[in-house]
Amino acid sequence: MERRPRTAALRAALAGCALAAMAGSAMGQPVPQYPPHGPAAPGSLPPPPPLPPSGDLEYDAAKRGLVPLHPGQIKDFRDAVDANSRAAARPPGPPSRGVSRSVAVSLEPGARFPALRAAAGRVSSVSFYDMSGAPWPIEGYTVGNEGPVEVKRPTADGNLLNVSLADPYAVGNLSVSLRGQSEPVMVDVAGADPDAPHARAREFDARLDLRVEGFGPNARATVSGVGQAPASGTPEMMAFLDGVPPPAARPLRVSGGPGQAWRMGDRLYLRTRATVMSPSWLSTQSGAGGVNVYALPAVPVVMVSDGGAILNLSIAE
Repeated sequence: MERRPRTAALRAALAGCALAAMAGSAMGQPVPQYPPHGPAAPGSLPPPPPLPPSGDLEYDAAKRGLVPLHPGQIKDFRDAVDANSRAAARPPGPPSRGVSRSVAVSLEPGARFPALRAAAGRVSSVSFYDMSGAPWPIEGYTVGNEGPVEVKRPTADGNLLNVSLADPYAVGNLSVSLRGQSEPVMVDVAGADPDAPHARAREFDARLDLRVEGFGPNARATVSGVGQAPASGTPEMMAFLDGVPPPAARPLRVSGGPGQAWRMGDRLYLRTRATVMSPSWLSTQSGAGGVNVYALPAVPVVMVSDGGAILNLSIAE
């Protein structure tokens, strides 16, 4: 019988604590938590940071609206735009570098046609000269594979054609009629080799001077020589004319007038705009702009005529 009063008393005490807690909460007093300073329960979130003043919130919102990206993102965006611009500016096909060449052209049956190495996005200038080095005017031309191979004639009465490719791997040819010449000059045109490694740089003919056998309507008068070998138009003579001598040629010093000289074998090769008077040359080759190459005996002094003046060129090691 005594257990019932004790149970009723315990229930009354618990009810009183609950009423006291509710009353304290209603009056704005904090409700004690048990344990008051213990660690957070596992898996619970950390308390949120205190809110900034309302003015800071408005400033941050305006800043995000005007400058939505931070400096690192802006730099990354500009780097991406620059990379895309570089990729778009790069021409298709392998990289290329322009060179100038001189090629002797024979119109005899069975002779090989000269070849123009062209490149997409680049212009190749093809000029025609006769054996005296004078420009040979073009009467007309026909393009094989017109479209991928584009040809323009800068002047109506000139000796120059400009060739470009719309396709980096295009191939074609040209049939060029020269004034006073019955046989056309055939020129092969080829772009990059599709089987070559893409990363390998290739040379293209930025300027190709074709020296056609025979004399055109503007032929210059030439001083005759002995007429012995080496013959005009040989690869050696063309190399000296281009100013890129064969590896076996040894450069020499020239004083007393304009010119370049080399020694190869028992011959002296002189490249100059002047006309050689003495000794008699063994062979000669004329180029664009009045440049001439002479194959001479190995002598220390060469007499030339330059603009009406007689000069003695001294040749030394």
